[in-house]
Amino acid sequence: DVYPRDVFSDYGISLDESVDERVFRRLDDVTSRYSRILQYHELGESVEDIPGWHDILAAVSDRTTEYFLRALKDLIADTSDYGPLRRIIQTHDKGALALFVSSQEGFRKTLYPELRTVLDAFFVDGDWAAVDTVRRQGYERFTAKSREIVELYEGRGLRETVDDAIGDFVRAAAGLRS
Repeated sequence: DVYPRDVFSDYGISLDESVDERVFRRLDDVTSRYSRILQYHELGESVEDIPGWHDILAAVSDRTTEYFLRALKDLIADTSDYGPLRRIIQTHDKGALALFVSSQEGFRKTLYPELRTVLDAFFVDGDWAAVDTVRRQGYERFTAKSREIVELYEGRGLRETVDDAIGDFVRAAAGLRS
């Protein structure tokens, strides 16, 4: 599920070696390289702004629904042409790819299982095009879901109705029961 050998070997760290000054310097390199990648999440979020999304977040009172909506917005940013996953693919950064996938939790992991599947295959075949295909397909799916949610929100008036309707939609999309 987590790919520590793949992450660290790409950065020149063996899990079998003892921790010394060289390993700490390499870890600084890992942190520096990956933090530059994460800046692309912020860029993706600013470019992929969804009109009315903040109103939707304010209208829901159910925590599960809120977490789902935030995860969906994060996935849109991450899979965008301006997001970190695209940047990782462009730079062929295998370590960052493994770190990125292994850091997906909660709804981000639940809503995007094909990312882990393609990573498993990637570490066998090294097919960056397959990773990019999964990125683009994810982006299309996540933006379509966000449009459905905005349409659902705009078609409702009362907070309770919005909360219930979006909550039901969220639970169904995430495979959860009401």
